[in-house]
Amino acid sequence: MNKESSIINWSEIMDKFTKHEGNIIDFCRSSNIKPHQFYHQRKKLKKNSTQVFHVLEVPKADSIENTKELEETIKIEIGNAKIFLPANDKSTLLSLVRELAKLC
Repeated sequence: MNKESSIINWSEIMDKFTKHEGNIIDFCRSSNIKPHQFYHQRKKLKKNSTQVFHVLEVPKADSIENTKELEETIKIEIGNAKIFLPANDKSTLLSLVRELAKLC
């Protein structure tokens, strides 16, 4: 293990990256880390994590009686949780995805 990786708090860096809206290179520059370090640590974290992926079923428009309702609402079901969001509320959807990504 080299000195640099033992000094950097990688879990904090990865948390900070989830909130970053630019690309990885810009993030690395602003965080004063090398891109290859970032990629290496991200790969290590992915290997050690147990992510669970959920299938999202999107019904065909012709099988839904009220297509206007489908266009206006996003429905997300994870286990027993059912989340309904207005389709035009991008900031709420983005916040939800970020929070779910933190939990995974």
